[in-house]
Amino acid sequence: MSEHTAPEVSVVVPTRNRARSLGCTLAALAAQTYPRARFETVVVANDCSDDTASMVRALRGPDAVRLIESPFPGMSRARNEGAAAARGRLLVFLDDDVEPLPDWLAAHAEAHGRRTDLVAIGPLLVPSPPRRRRSLLTERLHALDQAFAASLAGTKDLDWTCMTGGNVSMPRELFDEAGRFDTTIVGYGSEDYELGLRAQKAGAHFAFVAAAGAYHHHPDDDSLVAYLQRGRSVGRNDARLARRHPEMIDRLALARIDRPHTRIGRVARTLAFDRPGTGDAVARTLRVAGSVLASLRWRRRWNRLVDGLHEYWYFRGVADEVGGGAAVASYLAELRRARGPV
Repeated sequence: MSEHTAPEVSVVVPTRNRARSLGCTLAALAAQTYPRARFETVVVANDCSDDTASMVRALRGPDAVRLIESPFPGMSRARNEGAAAARGRLLVFLDDDVEPLPDWLAAHAEAHGRRTDLVAIGPLLVPSPPRRRRSLLTERLHALDQAFAASLAGTKDLDWTCMTGGNVSMPRELFDEAGRFDTTIVGYGSEDYELGLRAQKAGAHFAFVAAAGAYHHHPDDDSLVAYLQRGRSVGRNDARLARRHPEMIDRLALARIDRPHTRIGRVARTLAFDRPGTGDAVARTLRVAGSVLASLRWRRRWNRLVDGLHEYWYFRGVADEVGGGAAVASYLAELRRARGPV
């Protein structure tokens, strides 16, 4: 693609207290094969307390980036602020722990050259093996990235459920028409595919762009506690969003509440909705057991245990929003009535 025909592109990178990781992301953006004069990078320092802002300001030369310092936390707010300040007609959202390959931006731009109503999703790739051994949690997160990318690559007609905010692009006009990211969605999760649903209603089509790959550097200091807390946050957010969009229910983990697939799922449901005090105590004990399994590198048993814990905390998040016992049964029935026949 020549510089003359290349579209104007804005890469929006929200970040919070990850200066080191962000530095790798910005270095990879500086090495893009896409014509440098045809794209800009907008970093939104989202309630940062580390040296992120000073690091970005210290950049000099043609690869310097634009910095927005936002005192308010929230991924949706940061992405929206970056998009509002961006000058490009094509918006590309990139997370601060993602390192794009050299042809990443060119692949996104080329995909949009074929149609104007597209949401393009690139794969999150596993980085080369590090010098030191990865934790089982990091291995698990990479495996989930790989499974998600394989699922998208093998699906002919993609829809809103493929939307992920870490490596995605769309025309500004479509982003505005869909209503931007919902800033009422707080905590971790759900804001990306909720925007995807609204974009689909606005006429968007979705495409998986294999050439728009980027390495996903999950931080090695991530903890199992934080991972499970994210699961609880997704449960809360999904429960709220399903009230707003009842058609989502059968595509979310919410659908497993009254028909869990496994014995562990049935136990997790009972504890989360009917005996949360007992459930939390059991979950804490099992998390300690998980630490032992991780130290022994017993992957299969550890992953099976974490599957159950994550499902429990997702259900606990739903219970935070909906309640337990009869309340959750009434909630599901109400949603299915509002959704109508499948």
